Amino acid sequence: MKINKLKLQNFRNYEQIEVEFGENVNCLVGRNAQGKTNLVEPIYIISALKSFRNSKLVDCIEDTKDSAKIIANISSVVGTKTIEYTINKDGTNEYLVNHNKITKKRDMYGHSYAVIFSPDELKLVKGSPDVRRDFLDTDICQISNVYSDLLDRYDKVLQSRNKLLKFSKSRDKLNAELDVWDISLATLGAQITKTRENFVANITRHAEKIMQHLSKNAETLTVSYIGINGETKDEKCENLLSALKFNRAKDIELGYTSIGPHRDEVKFFINGLEVKPFASQGQQRSVVLALKLAEMEAIKEVKEEPILILDDVFSELDSTRQKLLLEYLSGKQVFITCTNFRKNDLQNLTKFRIKNAKITPEN
Repeated sequence: MKINKLKLQNFRNYEQIEVEFGENVNCLVGRNAQGKTNLVEPIYIISALKSFRNSKLVDCIEDTKDSAKIIANISSVVGTKTIEYTINKDGTNEYLVNHNKITKKRDMYGHSYAVIFSPDELKLVKGSPDVRRDFLDTDICQISNVYSDLLDRYDKVLQSRNKLLKFSKSRDKLNAELDVWDISLATLGAQITKTRENFVANITRHAEKIMQHLSKNAETLTVSYIGINGETKDEKCENLLSALKFNRAKDIELGYTSIGPHRDEVKFFINGLEVKPFASQGQQRSVVLALKLAEMEAIKEVKEEPILILDDVFSELDSTRQKLLLEYLSGKQVFITCTNFRKNDLQNLTKFRIKNAKITPEN
């Protein structure tokens, strides 16, 4: 998959721009706060339906405007298509593919695929478990609209159960209602957990090889998903239902559901040692990079090769890892933002200079 052309209207500091990209490496060079990240952010948004920054979509709209628009011309294995995404301040966003409006969120996924690696992605290792769960969910949603629907249904059941735990005053009535909600939560939760485990197994297979490449065979990376036990969905459903009943008194006291896929964890290990407490800063960066490249391979196996965005990461990698990364990316469409980039670092490079939201090709 490749982005041929991108148009932006009232998107952050871009009032109106149109840019054509190269088929391989696109390097966006400029000082900080000039608009480099603002140019690659919409490429991710049309794929993941959210920003990779810690912001809401409405924050992408230029302050004095009511809406922002992203228009992307994309080449894929099925041909060329145009995606148009309008973000409105009132929340009535519109997503069109070849001028046909898509109304259900689950059906908006799968028209574009993108993977992001930025310095902020180190939170994947350093951050809380919800960051790692979101990492899995975002990727799986790109390749499975069924999973997106599954997450929405689980979240609604979870909110209803938590509301019941927090506000119900009759213990007998509470237990009877919880019996009903627990069956729904366990059924949906088992499907989510099994899907995540399968995806983790897949990216682990790729991440192990990539990490060995980046470390010159010195380091082995493994990924472990920690959730409800069970080999099959039925076993997981039964075990989660039992755990919900076992934790019921605790949940009533807490006022929320303390077990389920919304509380599961993902852990990373290098040569058998857990990354978060033991790995160096450089190793942590390599782990995240290996995971992001593994994402690409996992998505490619099911759909097609996604677009890779490397947002200000070269300053975070030593020269050896930079070279190994560039070797790995040969032939792929990649977007690199940086403050400086030597043209002789890569063949088939398309370079743009960005200054005050003005884009100038430099080839």
